[in-house]
This record gives sequence, C-alpha cells and structure tokens, in this order.
Amino acid sequence: MSALPQPKPPVESFPHRRATQYRQTFVNRDRKTATTPTTKLIEAKPARLRLLMKIQQGSFGLALASMASSVGLYLATVSIPQVWSQEYQYLETLQRQERQLTEINETLKYQMARQAERNNSGITTFEEDSAVFVTPAEVKPKPIKSSSRDRRQEVAFKYAAPGY
Repeated sequence: MSALPQPKPPVESFPHRRATQYRQTFVNRDRKTATTPTTKLIEAKPARLRLLMKIQQGSFGLALASMASSVGLYLATVSIPQVWSQEYQYLETLQRQERQLTEINETLKYQMARQAERNNSGITTFEEDSAVFVTPAEVKPKPIKSSSRDRRQEVAFKYAAPGY
C-alpha cells in the first residue's frame, strides 16, 4: 500500500456493482490490460439482453434492406415509366419527321419527273455512246527504309525532342 489516498470511484446508477467493478479495474491495471468498468458491464450482459441486441441489429439490417427495396420499387413504378414516356415521345417525333422527309423527297422526285417530260426542259435520256470512261492512274509505292540505323535515328529523334 502507498501513502497516497486511493481514488474514489465515480458515482454510478448501479451502486451494488460499484465496488466490485472498481476493484476489478485496478486489478486489471496491474495486469496492464485495457478493461474499464463499462467494458466489464458490456461483457456481463444477461442472455436476454444480448438476444434483444441481436434482434435490434437484425431489425436495423431489415430496415436498410426495406429502404433499398422501396427505392427500387419507386424507380420501377414512377421514374422509369417517366423516362420511357419521354423517350417514346422523342421516338414519335423522329418518326413524324421521317415521314415528312419522305413526303418531301417523293414530291421533289415527282416534280423533277414532270419537268423532264416537258420537251423544252433540256434533260436528255442516257445513251451508251455518250458515256465517258477514265482509266485509273498508276500508283507508285513508297520506298521502304530497310536500314535499322535510320530507324534508330528516327526513334532517338522522336524521344529527344523537347516536350517529351
């Protein structure tokens, strides 16, 4: 024992457990372990209390899962149909524009055919005698550098350039 006064335990709501916890804390300090009165209380929980804690943890997980499923259900019932409706309207707009372009194209073809039928339009029919054929030009291949020294100089120049 030392001449120093012993520290008094803190005031707790469980006075019948105070003395044993206080003694155990100091014994554990002699053993150099990190046990406090609160950790001792946690370890000494009754089985029913531990069961209730496990049920609470399980219900928390169940609550998270139900929230995630409700967000998924919301997306499936509200958000996705809205997006689908917008995209479908866009598709209908594109189809309407396509029909209009087809109509305009056919109208232009019809007008061109009507103009071609007139005698004074200047449009003539195709004749094989008036066809022009052009022979393709001869393509000269580039010479291939076979020297590996030239290639090494090219690579050295490429990576010696400033900025690399």
